Amino acid sequence: MREESESLLKKDNSDSTYYTSYNEPLTTKPSNKKTTDSERTFNYNPEENASWFSKLTFGFITPLMALGVKRPLTDKDVFPIQDRDESLHNYEQFAKNWDLLKETKTKRILLWSLQKTFGWELHLTYISKCVADLCEFLFPLMISKIIDFLQDPSLSVWYGLLYSLILTIGYLVNGLCESYWQYKVRVISLRVRSSLINAVYKKSLSVSNSVRERDGQSKGNTVNLMTVDVDTIREFITYFQYSLSVPIQIIICIVLLYQLIKWSTFVGFGTLVLFFPLNFLVGMKAAKINEQVMAVKDERASKVSEAIQSIRVLKFYGWARLMYDRIMAIRLREVELIKKELVLNAFLTFFWEVVPDFVIITGFSTFILVGDTLSVNTLVTALSLFFIVRFPLSLLPHVLTGFAYFMVSVNRVEKFLVNEELPNGYKDSKQSVHFGAVDNTQYINQHKLAISIQNASFKWTIPKVFEEEKEKEEKEKEKDDSEIIDRYQKSPLLDKERQEQQQQREQKNVLSDITLDIPKCKLSIIIGPVGSGKTSLLSAILGDMKLESGGFSRNGKIAYVSQLPWILNGTVRDNIIFGAQFDEK
Repeated sequence: MREESESLLKKDNSDSTYYTSYNEPLTTKPSNKKTTDSERTFNYNPEENASWFSKLTFGFITPLMALGVKRPLTDKDVFPIQDRDESLHNYEQFAKNWDLLKETKTKRILLWSLQKTFGWELHLTYISKCVADLCEFLFPLMISKIIDFLQDPSLSVWYGLLYSLILTIGYLVNGLCESYWQYKVRVISLRVRSSLINAVYKKSLSVSNSVRERDGQSKGNTVNLMTVDVDTIREFITYFQYSLSVPIQIIICIVLLYQLIKWSTFVGFGTLVLFFPLNFLVGMKAAKINEQVMAVKDERASKVSEAIQSIRVLKFYGWARLMYDRIMAIRLREVELIKKELVLNAFLTFFWEVVPDFVIITGFSTFILVGDTLSVNTLVTALSLFFIVRFPLSLLPHVLTGFAYFMVSVNRVEKFLVNEELPNGYKDSKQSVHFGAVDNTQYINQHKLAISIQNASFKWTIPKVFEEEKEKEEKEKEKDDSEIIDRYQKSPLLDKERQEQQQQREQKNVLSDITLDIPKCKLSIIIGPVGSGKTSLLSAILGDMKLESGGFSRNGKIAYVSQLPWILNGTVRDNIIFGAQFDEK
């Protein structure tokens, strides 16, 4: 093992002497400098070529542990990421399966895509979980045998040694399999997380303007999808297999307990059947509230983003307090919903902490009341079995509510990923494209043009699939909003511009019969009064508007850089000279 450790280490004369100190931490603060492959301590990740026994016992990290004994560890000492753990690799696999299933118009596309990409590996890891659960039931059985051995002096001492050996091996196998299962599940959940974050981010760059502008919630919604919703999916994957283990463990426990306390077993576990409907109803209520919380979070994030972008206008017209009251009213509504959700979750947690004890008390009480004798062996073995099933039962409410939250997040992410996108040519900013009936490709090449628009008309579009959802959300919003929200929403101050934009979108064409040639390698400036269509023209060039007639051609790469990132917090002069030396002449 030592030779293997030394073979993984790169030879570095400057770092040949290692030292350690009790006053120094084992790990150091991460450096801002990116670690290159040539600077890494380890050439490759030893897990890639590790044997199954090394993976089961985590022996492949021995070189890192050996190095940590000699000196403090740094970020250079971390193993390189395996290819299958790379974010790009996992996203490409997920995107491939997503595209295949999307063509078949399968329901629950996201779930089936995740299943096809990561499901089989996740299900195989469940084998180690099953082995760990089965070994766990060896404990009460061996304890029962050991008690019988101690009470019967006629038995050979080898029986006691055999029972102790089986008990020790059971503990060892249980620990190894349980640790390996938890490790693999967390690794797979991180792969799912990186894939979904990539998918949401790439989708946000290619969705059409009608989706991006919908309800003014696009930015807040995208941020929440990549943080809250994706993390909810990741967390559920880490423990959802407990829900598969609970029924199996309960069945095995009932069978073994029946051998000890007979029909009293069914009386104890019958209490679960009585309380389960109540738990289910409370869990569904909590899930419904969670869905409302996520919607309010999107609304609040959108309002905050809108306030930051319009902060100058808000200050000029004295509308800052108005926007503040709007945001705080939404926040208060969010807090009230979160309080309700936490109360329900607290009830579920308390309920399932008490129920296992109630099962034990009911089972033993019934066993004694029917006149059976409760021996030491029966008591200890039955208690061991009850305590084994206690942990899965305590996790059951978290699994049920987690599943409800998981489905809410899956629906939100899937709804975003199936939104309509820009045409394929617009999505790739590095290639030349042509749209429309008028083909002027030869014309732009002959005159060395970057963009050519010939007799083109453009208009905004709103997908019909959003109309019913929008009406439903508006009705719920009007019903739940506070008085201050209702009052401010009727105020035309901040909504005037949005109403004008909506009226423009309802028109047939925003830009009609536009002819424009923009040459290459030259600066072109579009000048006009407010509302003349300058921004709409840029949106048409970027593909955010639909081409109704005419032709549009783009020759070469394109990038859109707005003015906001370049505005300095200084004077007008500072923004004009932009860091250059001021020359009055």
